[in-house]
Amino acid sequence: MRGLNLVRMSTKLDTPFVAGHVRQTLRCGILLGDISSLAADTSMIGRKLKNRYTIREHLGDGSTATVYKAYDEKLGRDVALKMLLPHVRDTTRVRFTQEANAAAKLNHPNIMLLYDIEEEDNRLFLILEYVEGAPLSKYVPSTPELVIKLGTQIARALQYAHDNGIIHRDIKPANIKVTNDGKVKLMDLGLALTKNRSG
Repeated sequence: MRGLNLVRMSTKLDTPFVAGHVRQTLRCGILLGDISSLAADTSMIGRKLKNRYTIREHLGDGSTATVYKAYDEKLGRDVALKMLLPHVRDTTRVRFTQEANAAAKLNHPNIMLLYDIEEEDNRLFLILEYVEGAPLSKYVPSTPELVIKLGTQIARALQYAHDNGIIHRDIKPANIKVTNDGKVKLMDLGLALTKNRSG
C-alpha cells in the first residue's frame, strides 16, 4: 500500500480518472497476475500477408483475435500483427475497426503505435509496433521507487488518451508491457470508446 500511496503523491496527474485507473491496474497485478492463453494457433507461422508481412511467432490469443510477431519485408523491421479470428460476428468486426480508429488518434511514447489496418482472406488485421518486454504483472511486487516510475508512465499515457477523447476501458496488467529499459507501453484498445460515445 505504501507504493500505491507514493504513486498518488508523486504525480501531478492525480485526477479521479488517472489515479483510479493506476490503482486498479496495480491491484489487478497483485491479485490476478498474468493470465496466459490456453491454446496456441501456430498454423499461420511462415505465411506472408499482403506480400509483405512474414509471420514468425505466435504471441498470444484473445477471445476474438490472435497476435503474432511478424517481419515487415518492405521496411525491414519486426511488427506485431493482431488478426481477427475467422467467422466472428459483425459487431466484433466493427469493434476491431473501432480499435484501429482509436489507436490512430494517439501518438505517445507510452502507447503502442498503430501502423496500419489490412485485410486478407476476409480477415482483418492490425499492424502494430512490436514491443519487446514483460507484462506489468512480472513487476509485482516491486519497490516503491519502481511503482512510482511505472505508475507515473501509466498515468501519463491514460491522461494523454483521455485528453484526446479516448477512454481505454480495459486497463489490466496483461494490456501493459514494460520494455527492457523500463518504458511502459499501453496496449490493446479493443474496448476503447471516444468520449462522445461513452455516455
